[in-house]
Amino acid sequence: MTRTPVTTALTMSRLTRKLTRGKTLPRIPRPRSAPTTPSAIPDSSGVFPSVFRALAQLRNARVFHPHGLVLDGELTVLARGPLPWEAGTRNPVLARMSRGIGLPGDVPDVLGLSIRLLDAGGPSRHWDFALASCGWGPAQVIPFPARSWDRARYSTLAPYRLHKKLVWLSATIDELPGASLEAVERGLRTGPLRATLHWRGGVRGKWQPFAQLELHTQRQDEERLGYDPMLHRPQELQLYPQWLAKVRELAYVGSRVGRPHRQAEPL
Repeated sequence: MTRTPVTTALTMSRLTRKLTRGKTLPRIPRPRSAPTTPSAIPDSSGVFPSVFRALAQLRNARVFHPHGLVLDGELTVLARGPLPWEAGTRNPVLARMSRGIGLPGDVPDVLGLSIRLLDAGGPSRHWDFALASCGWGPAQVIPFPARSWDRARYSTLAPYRLHKKLVWLSATIDELPGASLEAVERGLRTGPLRATLHWRGGVRGKWQPFAQLELHTQRQDEERLGYDPMLHRPQELQLYPQWLAKVRELAYVGSRVGRPHRQAEPL
């Protein structure tokens, strides 16, 4: 049978009813930090966020990257890049290192590096960036399992639009063998973890380093930290394409509400 938007929606609706039978699902609220322009506020109703809400409830955690470690640190700008900051600028960060599917130990998994630049846009106005291990070259748009934190390249998977130009963000982590969360804890015991952030303009542009990330202290409030790179970002950076940003935001909303700590305010 040929899949159409109507048949796909009906199938997802039946799946949602089956997964949530006998459960009381909370109404999905609109994120408090959402932009005030009506077109920028995601529609929290509908099948798509409901499916992610149900899956998050079944996992009792985020749908993807369910478990991770939150680390305090600092970002230092090395050169002018996609951020509206000059070289030498420093800003405190909260980073989350996670495993995408949640497989045990050092089993290859899609590794995640989420970065929150605290108060970067003003008091309580953070900027979030979510990166995942990916393929190399044109495959940077595809999440890819990695065998080690320091052998992977991390990408935002989709580009941003900056002043009518598409830009890509990526990162590499220094000297952190292994792919488990325990490997991250071991690395921290020997000193700060370091990562380099890169950017490039266009698909064929050259990668250029623009910032250094240093992570030094593990936090214990991982479950309360909710990243949202769709809403929390510099005004100059627009996620592209717009339809993909919309889909991702609906998924974030559903997954966030379905989690057991949904009543807690994101840090």
